[in-house]
Amino acid sequence: MLRNSTINLYKIAGPFLSRAGNVGIFLADANIPFKEHHISRAEWLAARKQFQTTAVKHAGHNSSLPSVRNPFGSTPTIEVNGQWYAHTTPILRLIARELGRYDGKSNEEKYLVDAVADITADWRAAWIDMLFSKDRYIQKSRPRFVDACQAYVQSRGGPYLLGDRISYADILMYGVIYDETPALCQIGEHTPLHQLYRAVGERPRIKAYIERWEATKPSCAEYGVVPK
Repeated sequence: MLRNSTINLYKIAGPFLSRAGNVGIFLADANIPFKEHHISRAEWLAARKQFQTTAVKHAGHNSSLPSVRNPFGSTPTIEVNGQWYAHTTPILRLIARELGRYDGKSNEEKYLVDAVADITADWRAAWIDMLFSKDRYIQKSRPRFVDACQAYVQSRGGPYLLGDRISYADILMYGVIYDETPALCQIGEHTPLHQLYRAVGERPRIKAYIERWEATKPSCAEYGVVPK
């Protein structure tokens, strides 16, 4: 799937990494060339309808997937040689399987990565919902997510969830902590979760990706959101 492929990543332009940023970080760290397409808020409704339309069949393209792009109409969406894939965690899992890396080796390790990835996906969703129920999120929801991730990471000795091997769950945790900031999450500098955050962020290709993104992202004011 990925060998000699043309990969396009479609994402909504904004002041946060958000879900799509996880895919960009993953592709960058795996040294997989891709082109990023930033969709403005003004362009989003038209783009969403385009994502939902039936994909054009390419001659010689053989896939067991339905000939649709993205029925739900969301980002991130990636297009690989005419085939479309949607939704953050499934995209990361697919790439990890294709590479034979970024996942557990045993079924128990794969369970661990899946469990933390699911917790982090819920954390990301709760962070978005914070816009409508901020106090409850800060007082109850966020501490639960932080404590759960902290416990899983601590049990393996770090710096990553699988010890010295990075997984897609580490990238998901890094992304949401980056958007929240460790300070707001009250993640102490010497805790296992902060160690993981530093280890992921200091990986050379991830660091370079973040620097490029920071240099071009719109401000909160431009995007119409209140700074965190």
